[in-house]
Parts: sequence; C-alpha cells; structure tokens
Amino acid sequence: IAILFVFMLFGMVLETFGIALIIPVLGIITNPNFLIDYPIAASISNYFGSPTRIQLVVGSMIIMSIAFLIKSVFLIYMGWKQSKFQADLRVFMSKKLFSGYMFQPYTFHLQRNSAELIRNITGEMFEFLVTISSVMTLVAEVLILIGVCTLLFIVEPYGFISVISLIIVIGSAFYFSTKKKILKWGEERQHHDGKLLQHLQQGLGGVKDVKLLGRESEFIKQYQSHTSKSAYIGIRYGLYQMIPRYLFDLLAVISMTMLVLIMIAQGKSIDTFVTSLGVFAVAAFRLMPSANRLLNSVQSLRYNIPVVDKIYNEINMFNASSNKPE
Repeated sequence: IAILFVFMLFGMVLETFGIALIIPVLGIITNPNFLIDYPIAASISNYFGSPTRIQLVVGSMIIMSIAFLIKSVFLIYMGWKQSKFQADLRVFMSKKLFSGYMFQPYTFHLQRNSAELIRNITGEMFEFLVTISSVMTLVAEVLILIGVCTLLFIVEPYGFISVISLIIVIGSAFYFSTKKKILKWGEERQHHDGKLLQHLQQGLGGVKDVKLLGRESEFIKQYQSHTSKSAYIGIRYGLYQMIPRYLFDLLAVISMTMLVLIMIAQGKSIDTFVTSLGVFAVAAFRLMPSANRLLNSVQSLRYNIPVVDKIYNEINMFNASSNKPE
C-alpha cells in the first residue's frame, strides 16, 4: 500500500506536469510575442540557438508528446501494480475466511447457515475487493485533483475559484441527497443475495426431499423473489452511478462559459484569453472524468459499508475464537 501511494503521488506530478506543458505550447502557437512576454522562455530558446517560431512549435509538440508517452507508460504500470495487489488481497482474504470457517467447532456450523458462509467467501469477498478498488481510486483521484487544481489556481485564480465552487456545490448536493438511499440499498442487496443463495443451495442440495414433498414451486418462488429484488437494487444503484458522468459533462460546459465571462470582465487580451481557455479545456478533459470517478468511488464505499462490516466482524470472530485459522 505504501509503494502504491508513492506511485500515486508520482502519477499526480506527471498529470499536473502534462497539463502545465499546454501553457507554453499554446502560447507559442497563438502569441507571436511569446518569447518577448516571457523572458524565461526566451532564455531557454537562446540556449538552443534561437530557433524559428515553426521550430519552436514543432519542438514543443515533440516534447509534449514524449512527456505524455512517459506518463501513459507509468500509469499503465501503476494500474498493473494495483490489479496485482487486489488479486493478491483476494487470494489472502478468501483463504483467511475459508480457513477460519473450517477451524470453527461443529456447533458453529450448526448455528450458521452454510449459504451465508459461502456468500461471505464468494459474493461478499468480490464486493469487498470492489470497495478496496474504490478506496485506491479515491486516493489517486484526490491527489490528481489537488495537483491540477493547484495549477489552475496559479493560471487563473478568480476563474478557478468560481468554477470549482460551482462543481463542489453541485457534486455535494448530489452526494448528500443520495447517500442514505445508497447505504440502504447496500444493506438490502446483502440480505437478498444471502437469501437467494440460501434457497438455491437448499433447493438443489435437498432436491430429493423437495420432490418428495412437492415443494419445487415454493423454492422457485422464494428464489425468484430475492433475485428480482437484488437485481432491481442493482439497476437503481447503476443509475445513480451513471448520473454523475452526465452531470459533470454539463458542468464542464457551464464552467467554460463562466470562465469566458470572467476573463472578459477582467479585460484580458485575446492571447492570454486563448491560452488560459485552452489550459482549462485540457484540465476539464482530465478533471471531469476524475471528479466522476471520485464521486462514484464515494458512492461505492457507501454502498459497500455493510460488506466491510460483515468481513470485519467475521475476522474479529476468528481472532476471538480459540480455533483460529492458519
């Protein structure tokens, strides 16, 4: 986890640096007096033999492409490390649960339904890993947001404050209006998944008794009822996960309009106008999906709180028992 956090910090630096490179590139393309307006850029240009404007444009584009290539390769590698961590965690936690149940006394298994134990090892473990993935996504996106927002604040402080205030207000309103529902759906999903697995196991495991008693329809009805309720919870949760993407797309357009109006009100020149607008456009292209993933991760954490509680309680039970797993 510590290594992954360092990777995320480095990824944030690369993301911020990649967007920062847009500033000189757009400045060179749109502003013929870029080297006059920015003495530091002129010094760098003189160091390389005072290239022509076309050479500067081509050179800056090549440098930016190389920077984005390095960033992409690193982020792919970081994604692989995260996936490997989650896979290792799944193997470790699944074995820990299964081993813990196997080492419990026989009376424990008389008191607990085997369908619930199977659900914890399989279905709940999958949801637990989704939660871990959401935590990692949340941390990574927060770091990226901090880096990019710092850059945008330096470029255009008044415009950035106005835009980010709008996004925070709308995003917070959506989250707080849905968080109770999402937690409730998570609890209901866990209940119905446990019941449908119970009826499935009892129906197939005791099929001989079921047929002798003629209770096939009863088991089918119970299984269908819980499956249907679990499925419809998934539909509603999926819809709430989908809404932020379109919401942030709308906010991106509104934010760009606000930025243009603010810069017009400040009386900024067209050259500065275009450069700042271009930087914000590239940042929005990166930040809006990032904000969407961040909000989805928070919703996923809320939805899977019952899963984390269940796994936590089971592990605590093993630790308190004299029959501890290997």
